[in-house]
Amino acid sequence: MRAMYFLCAFLLAISIFNNPASAQSCDGLMRPIAMFSCFDAEIAALKEEESRLYAAQLDDLSGPERSALVREHNRWAGSLEAKCAIPDMGFLLPKDALVARSCLMDQYRDRFAKLATTKTATLSRLNDHPQQVVATKSYFTIVASGTTEPDARTHFERLRSSFPFESFALYPPNSEQYNWTIVLASYVSHARATQSAALARALAITLTPVVWRMPDHVDLSGWMPVASGPLDAPDVRQPDRKAVGPNRRPLDQVATAKKVLTCYNERASNNRLVTVEQMFLCSGVWITPKALLRCALGQQCPVYPDTVSGRAALDSALAARNLTRTSALMLSEADIPAMPTKTDIERCNVATNSQNAFTDCVMLTISADKKALIDCFSKKTEGDRLLCFTDKVNDPNLALQVGCAIRGTPSAESVLACNPSAELKTKAEKIRDCVKQAGSYASAAGCVTADLPDAQKKMADCLTKTNTAAGSADCLGNLSADYAKARQLFDCMNSGGKGVWTNCAATAVSGDAARAVNCVGDGSKSSTDIAICLLGDKLEVRTAQHVLTCISSGRSASSLIANCADGILDAKTSQVLSCVSNANGDKSQLAGCAAGAVLPPDAARVVSCATTSSGATSFALCAAGPAMNEEWRIAAECAVETGGNPIGFAGCTATQLTINELTKCFKGGIGTSCFGKNNTIVLTLTNAFNDLTNGPGPNNEIVKAIRAVGEVTGGPNSVINNPRQLLGGSNSMINNPGQIWGGQNSVFNQIAGGSNSEFRKVLRVMDPSSWF
Repeated sequence: MRAMYFLCAFLLAISIFNNPASAQSCDGLMRPIAMFSCFDAEIAALKEEESRLYAAQLDDLSGPERSALVREHNRWAGSLEAKCAIPDMGFLLPKDALVARSCLMDQYRDRFAKLATTKTATLSRLNDHPQQVVATKSYFTIVASGTTEPDARTHFERLRSSFPFESFALYPPNSEQYNWTIVLASYVSHARATQSAALARALAITLTPVVWRMPDHVDLSGWMPVASGPLDAPDVRQPDRKAVGPNRRPLDQVATAKKVLTCYNERASNNRLVTVEQMFLCSGVWITPKALLRCALGQQCPVYPDTVSGRAALDSALAARNLTRTSALMLSEADIPAMPTKTDIERCNVATNSQNAFTDCVMLTISADKKALIDCFSKKTEGDRLLCFTDKVNDPNLALQVGCAIRGTPSAESVLACNPSAELKTKAEKIRDCVKQAGSYASAAGCVTADLPDAQKKMADCLTKTNTAAGSADCLGNLSADYAKARQLFDCMNSGGKGVWTNCAATAVSGDAARAVNCVGDGSKSSTDIAICLLGDKLEVRTAQHVLTCISSGRSASSLIANCADGILDAKTSQVLSCVSNANGDKSQLAGCAAGAVLPPDAARVVSCATTSSGATSFALCAAGPAMNEEWRIAAECAVETGGNPIGFAGCTATQLTINELTKCFKGGIGTSCFGKNNTIVLTLTNAFNDLTNGPGPNNEIVKAIRAVGEVTGGPNSVINNPRQLLGGSNSMINNPGQIWGGQNSVFNQIAGGSNSEFRKVLRVMDPSSWF
């Protein structure tokens, strides 16, 4: 049955993107390899591009060189079936077909790199501005855009690195294009621009290329690219198109950990309890007990980003421990990183003769239970890595969505494109046509927000008139009077210090001085607690505080709407309005909001993953996040960051402190030389929470927690001597698969997994018992 799911996923992915572009006959019986180029648009486009590059090379050669190239090309083409394990006749098993497809993609890309680095360069579609622009050659193929030059240049270099066999050009804004644009073709015919757009989709440069025509009435004679051309020295390795998030880069993790610890030490002083939500309001990131301990140990601070998808993964991790965002955030000895065992330490001490060899020997045992992740993310190509990962997750929906995402930068458009619903796609196309034909930007925005309630339409109109986070926060006032009142209170309290809090409070409750004094108290309360006392514990009040936190952390206008208004906007609406805000007057970008507008609410989290991920790998980890055991989620990020290197992976998951302590065990005694009660881990935690450990006596919560950590990391009852299962260390990577895609009637379970899905309908039809 599992094999049937993956067969269906593969066939559905092909049918969704079915647009044969090969000149070969696709009727009647054919060899398996021909089926790829007949019924898989991406393989067909790659095959056509290879033919063009080969023909260009051939035209430039003569004599023995030309004959040598013909022989070499024939050998390459004839070896594809053997290299990709495609049988000459018959059928492919579902998993074999997926592997073969990934192999073919790699073979073509490697071929392009070779053809592009020999005597003739890659076929360039980039032309200089002609002396006179003619209508027939005034088309461009735009593959990416950015609002600022640094962002655009970063994207430009990433494209050149990922696709070294292609040439790109980076153009500055002009009177018709308000953003920086990256093009694959310039000053070409409409047919050539359209072909380039098809190639961009096939090569996974982007799923949504734009064919743009330079207007006749506009003089752009001075409009020139600021950078162009292919990468000078293409890399052989194909890296993941994954941008490590702001809390995953080592340098940023140090700053994040410092901020987290500062906030916790301040909030938990005098033995006070600090909640998950209070820590967020201070630090700007979401933290679980496990993340708090990791941040305190240094090197790795696996916090959750403040996004729709990040909060979904956070809530899942908290729920697994019967916690919520309003629960107290406490250190727990159950959250210590992976530790070695006495048996392995003693065995490696006997088997090795140097400290380095000893350390490597033990570290390999630390990561042994996560071997499945190491095996997956050590594979050569991103396609193979993700095929392996989705196979381990064993969810056909994830396999299908990741298969679509790997074709380009994930987006709401890619999520929609991977859905078989013709109705949704038709509706999105109508919105795009409406945007294109609209006379003004405001009316174009109305095309996107047509199905929203009137109050949210009014807010969308407000967003078209501002491009600041504070302006967007003001627009939210159109939706809720309680939010507007709370925001006014917070603005007042933030503007003049605690000396004016009582006056601000009195204003908020219409002059009720006694109530104001009672709620403000002695000034030790937080502004959030005061606001809740005055206005009630309402979502609108908490949202107002959330919004102010987002403004102070430097969120953009669109990011604020997408991620900070969850108390008064549902996830889908916030993403649609954020998209409108992000378009910032550019109708071509506004057309890209159509997908988010038509996808149902249960798609919002996956759309959030798509819009906050820059590649298929980060999208896959994000999409699977809520269902993954937290320990495995951290391990998966380590596997990606270390490329599946076992030693590097162990160092990432176990932390450097464990490794430092482990080196002391070489030819030494456990409990005396290493992993004693005052080991490196205990000393580091004591130092991290120094202000709290020197607080009110030996029984305060942080002192008790560090004492417990000391007991499990050192001494006779430690996990070194008595290995046992700790909280969060489940051997199961996926705790709750249902949290990936929602209920049985979810839009995603209609694709593959649910009882009402299209796949299930196909399977029922194939079941002979249903034929009568």
